[in-house]
Amino acid sequence: MSESSAVSHRGSRWQRPRTWVLVLVGLLAAWFVVSLGMLAWHAREANAALATMTDQIAAGDSAGAAASIESARSNTRAAQSGITSLPVSALNVIPYFRTNLTGADTFLDAALQVLEGADVTNEVYAQLTGDDQPAFKDGAINVAALQDIEPQIEQVADDLSGADATLQQMPADISPVLRGFVDEAQDQIDGIQRGLQIYENILPDLPTLLGEDQPATYLVVFHNPGELYAGGGAALSAALLQFDQGKMEVVDKGAVSSHFFPGNPRVPWDPVAKGPYYAEENAEDGFAWSNLHQDYRITGEDMMRSWVANGGQPVDGVISLDPVALQAAVAATGPIQSDLYGEINADNMISKLFFEGYNEDPAAQEQRHQINQQLLDEMIARMQDGGAALSIGRAIFSTAPSHGIRVHLSGDRLADVLQEARADGAQPDPEPDRIAFYTQNQNASKVDIFQTRMLIHDVQLDADGSATVVQTAKVTNNAPDDRAVRSRTGSGTPPDGRSTGTSCCCPTTPRT
Repeated sequence: MSESSAVSHRGSRWQRPRTWVLVLVGLLAAWFVVSLGMLAWHAREANAALATMTDQIAAGDSAGAAASIESARSNTRAAQSGITSLPVSALNVIPYFRTNLTGADTFLDAALQVLEGADVTNEVYAQLTGDDQPAFKDGAINVAALQDIEPQIEQVADDLSGADATLQQMPADISPVLRGFVDEAQDQIDGIQRGLQIYENILPDLPTLLGEDQPATYLVVFHNPGELYAGGGAALSAALLQFDQGKMEVVDKGAVSSHFFPGNPRVPWDPVAKGPYYAEENAEDGFAWSNLHQDYRITGEDMMRSWVANGGQPVDGVISLDPVALQAAVAATGPIQSDLYGEINADNMISKLFFEGYNEDPAAQEQRHQINQQLLDEMIARMQDGGAALSIGRAIFSTAPSHGIRVHLSGDRLADVLQEARADGAQPDPEPDRIAFYTQNQNASKVDIFQTRMLIHDVQLDADGSATVVQTAKVTNNAPDDRAVRSRTGSGTPPDGRSTGTSCCCPTTPRT
C-alpha cells in the first residue's frame, strides 16, 4: 500500500460515526471516573479534617481547630456539589442510584449543620481553657464561667437538633454502606445531645455540688480488680475530695486498710443490700467489702454507710474509679514514670499495676504499695491541673457506659442526671438474659487476678426457625501452684491459694 493510500485510510477512519461515538463515550467515562474520584477525595478530606479538629479542640488549639472546621466545611460543600452536578447527577435516572444520591446529599446537609455546632464548640472550649475566664484555674472550678456558656450550649443544641432532623429524612432503603455512616453519625449526635442535656440538668445544682455556700466533700474510691466483687474491685485506696467555693482540694488520701481504717476492722453497720450479700442482721463487714452488690445505686449508698460506721465523716457522695477509668486518664495526659515499673502508659498500666505486681518478690510488696499510692497521687495532681482537668474529666467519663466511673450522691440527688450520663452504675435491663459470676470472698486474697472465664453456647435449631439455647459460664481460677506466688497474692490467702466464694446472677425464668 502506498503512503498516500495509508493516510487516506486513516482519514476515513476518523470520518466514521462509530469512531466519534467511541471517543465521546470514552470522554464521558473519563469525566465520570474523574468526578467520582474527586467526590471520594473531598469526602475523605472532610473526614480527615473532622478527626483532626476533634484532637485540636481537646488540645486547646482553637486556631488549628477553626482551620480544620473550615476545611471540612469546604470539602463537604464540594462533595455535595459533585453529587448534584453532572455527570454524577445523571445517575438519578436509575432508582437505586437516585435513592443513594439523595441519601448522600441529605447526609452532607446534616454534616454542614454539625460543623456549625463544631464552630461554637471550639469557641466555648477556647473560652473555658483561656486566660480571661477559665473554667478551671489554680485548683478551683469557676461556676460563673460554666454558667456563662449556656447561650452557646443552646446554640450547639439547636445545630445538632437540626442535623438530627435532617438525618431523619434519610430514605429508608439506602445502601448498607451509607446506612453504616448514617448510623455512626446518629450515634455521635445522640451522645453529644445527651451530654448537652446533662449540662442543662446539672447547671442549677452546680453551686451546691461545688460548695458555693458550704463545703461539699466526696469520697473517691479506687478499686483493685485483684479482688473482683460485683460492685467492682476491692476498695483498697481512697481520697477525700472537697470543694469549697469551687476550690478543689484533696483533704486526705491513702490505703484503706493502713491509712484510713488500719486492719480493715469489722464494725456493725446497716447495709442496704442485705442478704445474700451481707448478713440479714448485725452485718460486720469491713469497708473494703462494702461493694458486694452489682447495682451501684445500692452499692454507693452501702459504701457511704460503711464509711461512716468505720469512723469516717459523712460525705456528700461517692465516686468509684476502676483501672479502665485510670487507663483512660493516662491515655489523655501521657505516661507516668515509676521507679518500680518504669514507664506506665495506657497500654501497660493494668498489667503492670495488677497482674505483674502479684508475681513479684515478696520483699517488694511494701514498695509496690508505696509506688501505687504515688501513681494515684500523680493522677490526682493532674486532675487539679487546669490545663489537664477537662481532658481527664472527658476521658474518665467516656468509660461510664462500661462502669469505669460510677457516681452516687447522698439522698439520691441528681439520680436522673446520673442515669442520663450512664454514670449511676445501674444494672442493664434484664433482657437479654445475662449470667454473671461474682467473687465474694473476704480474705484479702488477690487470686481473682488469675481468673479466666469461658462461655459455652449449645444451640439447637427447631424446624420452625426458633432455637433452644443453653448457655454455660465456666469460671476457672488459675492461681499458680507455686507456694511463693500464693504468698504474694495477698494476706489471708487460703492454704491452697485457690479458694474463693462466688455468687451467680442469672435469669429466674429461662426462655426459648
